[in-house]
Amino acid sequence: MTRAFVIRPFGTKEGVDFERTQRELIGPVLQELGISGGEATQIVAAGNIRALITGESELGTYDPFPPAIVVPLGPDGGSGQLPGAEQIASRETVSEIKGRHLMVEPVATGLGLETAKAT
Repeated sequence: MTRAFVIRPFGTKEGVDFERTQRELIGPVLQELGISGGEATQIVAAGNIRALITGESELGTYDPFPPAIVVPLGPDGGSGQLPGAEQIASRETVSEIKGRHLMVEPVATGLGLETAKAT
């Protein structure tokens, strides 16, 4: 089964109810496509349960990333608004951030996971 990792804000921000968006849009689409998915809080909670059972590691915390949007258009294009930046991100920046590697490695590192290296 294909799996997805969903990164999104929680609660309501600037009039957008992200819990409702997950429940009524993201969740049903993933289910219809046969994709299982999880959110960062679910992964941290699962790791904490494992840590409590085994006593092998310290409990983790989830620190949400500031609001941002990065929309890739193929491997070499797109646009975005990054935290702390007043100007729109260039297509070169977007392709470097997301278009080539989809930020898999930074997200995995933040969650304490290893990624497979392409050969």
